[in-house]
Amino acid sequence: SRIGAPAPGSCLAVVSRRPCLRCSAKSRAPKTKRVFSRVQNCYWFLFNLFVLLGDGMRIASWLAATAAGLFLEARNVQNVTDVTADVALETDAKRGPMLFMLFMTIDRLPHQDAWRAWMNSAGGGKVKAFVHCKNDCPSVDHSLFQEVNRVHTEYCIDLVNAMNSLLTAAVQFPGSHPNDKFIFASESHIPVKSFSHAFHQLTLSQTSDFCLFPRQEWLVHHSTSGLTYLGVKAHQWVVLSREHGEKASALARANVVNPWGIRIVHNGLLQSSTNLGSNVTMDATKVDGCVDEYWYFNALFGTPPEIGATSKISGLTDVDRLQLRSPEEQGRCDTYVHWIKPGATGRSGPIAHLTNDLLTTPHFSFQDASTTDPRMVHPGAVASMSEESLLAFRDSPFLFARKIDGSTVYHNRCESMSQAITRLIVGAGGSSHLDTPRFHFDGEGEWLDNFGDKGDITT
Repeated sequence: SRIGAPAPGSCLAVVSRRPCLRCSAKSRAPKTKRVFSRVQNCYWFLFNLFVLLGDGMRIASWLAATAAGLFLEARNVQNVTDVTADVALETDAKRGPMLFMLFMTIDRLPHQDAWRAWMNSAGGGKVKAFVHCKNDCPSVDHSLFQEVNRVHTEYCIDLVNAMNSLLTAAVQFPGSHPNDKFIFASESHIPVKSFSHAFHQLTLSQTSDFCLFPRQEWLVHHSTSGLTYLGVKAHQWVVLSREHGEKASALARANVVNPWGIRIVHNGLLQSSTNLGSNVTMDATKVDGCVDEYWYFNALFGTPPEIGATSKISGLTDVDRLQLRSPEEQGRCDTYVHWIKPGATGRSGPIAHLTNDLLTTPHFSFQDASTTDPRMVHPGAVASMSEESLLAFRDSPFLFARKIDGSTVYHNRCESMSQAITRLIVGAGGSSHLDTPRFHFDGEGEWLDNFGDKGDITT
């Protein structure tokens, strides 16, 4: 039994020099196994008796062979019984936490091979991937990425419907755990940490990860009552907790109007105007931002009034009090993305630091994201990068990165981008300065065997 095990009765069954005394506290052995156990004990008693007497060695040898056969037969019966019991227990008990990857794409996933390697390294029962395709996506591996109901999408104005289609499919997946996490990702996402590292970090808490823009990016409404209300703006690629995932899915399915009046109407389209609860209406197509950057935060947490410099908030990772006038990003930013617009991601936060580091690596550059419409500011897409760039991503605090799409040039003559991610991210444990193992065995630690001797099991 494991020393310091989280639950009593943890057992590692080992076939050793003599029959292992079962250390599991699950239940009393079935009748068939008890009968075999008694027969075994009789044979072992007679065997030891003949050996001690010093004669009848031929009989002792026969008894040993017979006992060994009975022991193996008993072990087979025990194994079948244990497997049946374990399956029943697993079916009845609540499962462990899972990561639900929710991909948005037009018609392909250019880094599908890297994501496959990343998810396969997880082992069973820890990750499930869903995908929403705007158009047909025959190249997507639907055995790994489960496609959800396709709904209308339109950049900036109507992406929330597709996101909620993904979310609803995920929250309805059999079983639940309070530490489940729902992770929105785009086709240009790549993992920059190993699965074991991402899983451990994300499932430690029951809070949601929102990467909040600086205050200059938020919506502001001056009401007729004299109060100023703030529409907090967040990066689209949020990570929702089980509680928030179910709440957002329920709001979407019930077509409930959130505090900003952004609602899903009967024809499946998002209402484009944002009713601020007074005689003032602000058109969401004319403000600085997209509906998907406001919907989840304001639906889940509401619109804080600007009273003082901070506002109490609960359920967000790394945010206990929302800073209402901060020039930097707030919250937990799990996905790196670079915004060309000055000040959009602050000047001294982790995004700014990593951007500076990336620009010093060989062959790294961003595409030109300029646009004639100042309101339609796109994030900076990576034009080219190298192995050193990928290592900089790996050593950053981020779990994922974008926009790294199919047109991004990876400067390496020997391997593709997906092969490099598999080797440097999936195969290396995720970060050079972290001691997170690539594969983690839950039974790792110090154990006592059936003789009372100590032994260590490590990954």
